[in-house]
Amino acid sequence: MALKGITTCDKRSVVGCESSVFRMECSPEVECGPDAIRIRGESEDIFEGQIFIKNQRRSEDCFVVYSVDDNTTLPEFTLSLTRIASCGIDMRRNPLRGLELFSVFVFAFHPSFVTAGDRAFAVHCLFQQQQITVSTRFDFIRYRPLFID
Repeated sequence: MALKGITTCDKRSVVGCESSVFRMECSPEVECGPDAIRIRGESEDIFEGQIFIKNQRRSEDCFVVYSVDDNTTLPEFTLSLTRIASCGIDMRRNPLRGLELFSVFVFAFHPSFVTAGDRAFAVHCLFQQQQITVSTRFDFIRYRPLFID
C-alpha cells in the first residue's frame, strides 16, 4: 500500500534572478505509487530549469530538464522504483511499518546551474506491508499400477 503525499501551499517559495523572479505556487505534490515516485510542482511562470535528486544531478534517469520550449508551469519528475538504488534513494526496512524510502528532490530554476535560490524538498514514502494468507488444498488419489505386457 502506498501513501500519497499531502502538501500545503506556502507562497514564500521565491527565487530571485537578475531580470525576473521565479515563484513556486506551493509545495510540490508527491505521489508514492506502486511503480514510481512522482513529484510535481507549480510555478507562477513557465518553468525553465531542472528537477533532480540531491547529489544525483547528472546521473542517468535521476533528473529531468525543462526548457522554455516545454512551455509548462507544472514541472514534474517521475522516478521508477527500479532506479531507486542507482539514484541514491535511502531505503530503510521498518518491521512495524514496512519499507520507507527517503530522498531530497531539488527544483532548480536554471537548466544548467545550481543556484542559491533553488528549492529542495524532503520526500518520505512509506510502503506498508500487507498480511496475506495463502492456502491451497491437495487431494491425494491412490492409483494402482497397471502392468502392460
